[in-house]
Amino acid sequence: KLISSIHRLLPYVQFCASTIIQEALARSLVRADEPYEGHSNYYEYLKSKYTRKRDMLANALRAAGFAVPDYDVTPGGGFFIFARIGKDI
Repeated sequence: KLISSIHRLLPYVQFCASTIIQEALARSLVRADEPYEGHSNYYEYLKSKYTRKRDMLANALRAAGFAVPDYDVTPGGGFFIFARIGKDI
């Protein structure tokens, strides 16, 4: 019974931040433009961190035989890497 209710709710909250989190984020955005962890701002820090993780996963997928786009040429974005089986994209 509980699982069924959770499954009905999940599509609406899985990729959404709660009102409290949205308020906290809105109040902290001004600080995101300040230098952070050796980067010019928090956004550059995040970009560097996620690029490093993306590249590590993409290299592992390539080594396993999957075709992965060249993200220096092809726009990435989102939370997913769409890899194809084989060398041709």
